[in-house]
Amino acid sequence: MTQDEIQELGKIGREMDAVIAEKVMGLTLDWEFAEFYDGEPAVPTLRYKYDEIGMLPFYSTDITDAWAVVEKMCNETGCDIIKVCKRDPELLRGEWSCNFGRGFEAFADTAPLAICRAALMAEIKQQE
Repeated sequence: MTQDEIQELGKIGREMDAVIAEKVMGLTLDWEFAEFYDGEPAVPTLRYKYDEIGMLPFYSTDITDAWAVVEKMCNETGCDIIKVCKRDPELLRGEWSCNFGRGFEAFADTAPLAICRAALMAEIKQQE
């Protein structure tokens, strides 16, 4: 997955949440009953933590869920610096940016989406 593909992924909606769950958070998704939950997978390891279904967290739209991504990234990779900041909207790359101190930045219209894009970019760079 390229940085351009990551930038576009967030525009698709819950697809970004599913990718973050698998690639960044290391969760296994269960698609067996997705048709009953608006096409969304369940996350078996989250069952009974929030609900009996184990709903996929809203990483790309909810700052609480996005912060779990930040904590996971920092705990696993030892990032000393994380920068999430509001940018000048005139730059046309997104109003928010996120950087895990790895030499690249991700941009988005919201902070949670910028966090998810940066985390996914960091995971891809780590695998290279």
